[in-house]
Amino acid sequence: MVAELTTRFPISGYGYQWSSRILNAHFGFFVGWCLLLQFLIGFPAICGTLGEYMCAYSGLPLEYGPWVTIGVVSVIAILQLIGIRVVSFINDAGVIAEIAGCAALTLGLFALWFWAPSASVQILVNNTNFTTGQPALFTAFASSLLLGAWCITGFEGAADMAEETHQPRTTIPKAVINSEVSSGIGGLLMLVAFMLSISDLSAVQSAANPLMAILESKLSANIMRLVMIVVYISIFACGVASMAAATRLLFALARDNMLPGSTYLRRIDSTTQAPREAIIVVWGVSCVVIPILQQVKALSSVATVAAYLGYAGIVISGLVVSIRPAPSAMEPSFNLGKWRWPIGMAALAWLITAILALTLTDETYVTARTAIVSVFCGIVIYFVLIRQRLLSGTAGPPTGPVELAKADAHEN
Repeated sequence: MVAELTTRFPISGYGYQWSSRILNAHFGFFVGWCLLLQFLIGFPAICGTLGEYMCAYSGLPLEYGPWVTIGVVSVIAILQLIGIRVVSFINDAGVIAEIAGCAALTLGLFALWFWAPSASVQILVNNTNFTTGQPALFTAFASSLLLGAWCITGFEGAADMAEETHQPRTTIPKAVINSEVSSGIGGLLMLVAFMLSISDLSAVQSAANPLMAILESKLSANIMRLVMIVVYISIFACGVASMAAATRLLFALARDNMLPGSTYLRRIDSTTQAPREAIIVVWGVSCVVIPILQQVKALSSVATVAAYLGYAGIVISGLVVSIRPAPSAMEPSFNLGKWRWPIGMAALAWLITAILALTLTDETYVTARTAIVSVFCGIVIYFVLIRQRLLSGTAGPPTGPVELAKADAHEN
């Protein structure tokens, strides 16, 4: 759906833009709000992971984690202010390092297993809960789905950079599909390699970081240092890409007067062409969110819940768009054709399952309650401010030949 809709509307703001134009701007606002929550919570959570790793492997107390994380966020914000070329270079370097590192690590773990098996392949299908000794039920199955869910979020970030991409109608669909295929296959093989490398399941389950515990039991100290360098580069590049997507989505909403303070948020730096004020706001929000995430780890799951709610809006838009013929200027270079409906319905079913898994497997329901509060804040903003703007015609995306010509200009 994302790959196909990008060919119709290669504009910053992706899901918000698509749903607003296909359905209406009222629906589009809520899709944009959910996707914005994904990045405003997910970006500092990504940086928080890097901060924790940096503290753990530098000997700093974990209490310094929030300050290290704020430092990481600040560095990324400065890079964003410098311009998109620096961001693109770092993102490309991170992707190369991540793919090469993950491939080498996965092959290495498989080689060690073939040389000296640590676990039987039975561990891949064993459904026993080793804490209780009882068969794992639906809750455990739902939780296991989240490993895959977290591996394949953020792929739509490429669509959010459409206005800064050369020939987006052909480039972005390829990027979206390739990222999903590589993440799906590579992630599965890596998880299998990790599972087969477990020597002591109880020790791994009780470890603060199970994946690191598995690696430390298999790899020498020198190789672990190389692994951690790749981890640092990959997470940092992920943070850079996440902030880029967040700021472009924030800018796109503000450009259409769909947020409080839109006049401020839609400004563009005349030198770097970067959305400077949007970058500053994302930096400020992240600095506020970081200490909260440090205290309540479950809140990071809200980013994924919000993302999947936004994805659901995108899928619904993708199903509706098949009913409306596309103008010649918007003819897609990538088209699902007759597969749109079965793929769309399967995607909706998956999204509902993932949302239930994220919210119902938490016994304290922190994720569910926080997600509800976050969506409710969007509802308040809509009824207090945005609805009246839309009804008066002072907000919402423009439509017509001029806007399509602007989108097509990025093809050249």
